[in-house]
Amino acid sequence: MRRRKVPGRWWLVAFGAWTMACQSGMSGDSLPSVADFGHVRVTVVSTGGDLDADGYTIAVDAQQPRTSPGNTGEVVEAFYVATGTHGVTLGGIAPNCTLSGTSSRTVTVASGAVTEVRYDVVCAATGLALTTTTTGQDLPNEYRVLVNDQPSIVLASTATATVGRLAPGSHTVKLAAPAHCAVAGGNPVTVAVAAKALTPVSFNVTCTAAVRAEKIAYVNDTTIGTTKERWVATVDMDGTGAAVFRPGVDPAWAPDRTRFAFATTRCFDPRDDNGQLCEGRLQVVDPETGNVAGLTGGQHGFHPAWTGADPALVFESDPGTPGDDMQLDVFPFATSIATKLDIVGPVSSERPAWSPDGTRVAFVCRWAATTDLCIIGRDGTGLVRLTNDAQRDDDPAWSPDGTRIAFTRYPAGSSDPAAAEIALLNVATRVITPLTQGIDPAWSPDGSRLVFAGGDGLFIIAANGTNRTRLTTGAHRAPAWRP
Repeated sequence: MRRRKVPGRWWLVAFGAWTMACQSGMSGDSLPSVADFGHVRVTVVSTGGDLDADGYTIAVDAQQPRTSPGNTGEVVEAFYVATGTHGVTLGGIAPNCTLSGTSSRTVTVASGAVTEVRYDVVCAATGLALTTTTTGQDLPNEYRVLVNDQPSIVLASTATATVGRLAPGSHTVKLAAPAHCAVAGGNPVTVAVAAKALTPVSFNVTCTAAVRAEKIAYVNDTTIGTTKERWVATVDMDGTGAAVFRPGVDPAWAPDRTRFAFATTRCFDPRDDNGQLCEGRLQVVDPETGNVAGLTGGQHGFHPAWTGADPALVFESDPGTPGDDMQLDVFPFATSIATKLDIVGPVSSERPAWSPDGTRVAFVCRWAATTDLCIIGRDGTGLVRLTNDAQRDDDPAWSPDGTRIAFTRYPAGSSDPAAAEIALLNVATRVITPLTQGIDPAWSPDGSRLVFAGGDGLFIIAANGTNRTRLTTGAHRAPAWRP
């Protein structure tokens, strides 16, 4: 319900009346007092469907009409007027709405009193009454409904809803269902919509087990207007079938292949001594059904990594202290309680990656003068520093057999991705082998290949650095190979 404050104060009105009287030559004895005024309070109650979108006009006497919203259910406008008889008029009623009674009313206002005027408007929707029923396996949580190829509403997989404000006539209605779900009776359907009526449309959907094909998840950097946005997406292994899901970064597949985690966290400096404030959280999406869920507890975090051994996520988080130092947290799904890895030594611990057996975590360890690669046990013990040089090491990815770590290596003093290279580190010997230019490496499930970002798209190479081939073209990065 919308209410408008009565303009001015009683004493201001009285002062205004006195001023006008003086200007017109009236004597002080004939001046009206505050008690010579009252209020007209106009209430407009709207019910039904497709409530008036552009609002109503309400006028008292010859005053300039006020425009009030008509789609809020109830509107209240107050007018401060002199005592006596006044005319109240409601206008701007939409063609699909019917007013009960007359639009013009005559009221008498007593001194200091409030005179009520009520208008009741009933509107009739023109559109669709939608029903969805879904059965089977790997059910989506929701569908997008498109009317005339334009997104209209999001509807739960078994639910009812309405789509209003359609013009009478023929409309095409489509349910955007995933590939493993079939809609009975055809999809899309053509519907004849009658004026001031909701035409029923039912979709009966049956889903089979989703096909979990080999895919690459990645981050798609886009510009919407003047704003840069990052979205998580997937692409097939031949570079086709790209699908964009939600705003987010840092995709990481679950070992069971059914979903991947990603981050929607954003942190900002509140310009005080309390460190950064963060919003957003880690989420999980099933790329076949489109279902998205947040982690229990709503963890803020970046760069999640998923292990199947005693299922858990390890991720990078902001400890909330001044500066840009980060810490690593472990989130076991069995308890849904994140715990900090107490890592002594580095000033910041970032970009974690599980060992294949889930017992250790490789990560970027920043020291006072260098940025290197380190390993630590899942319990936070046994810190091992793998590299120690002037080059900046980043983005570790543990090979499926646990013997090597692929990573990004930047030249000393540089943070330019165009100057970075993909390299392999032998965990046992610490020997580093450069492979190719690029960033953000990720392993194929069999360890024979790597996918990485090459500045203008994603590329795949053999684990020995040969046979570099393009997968995608665009501002794509942070790839993750479905296990």
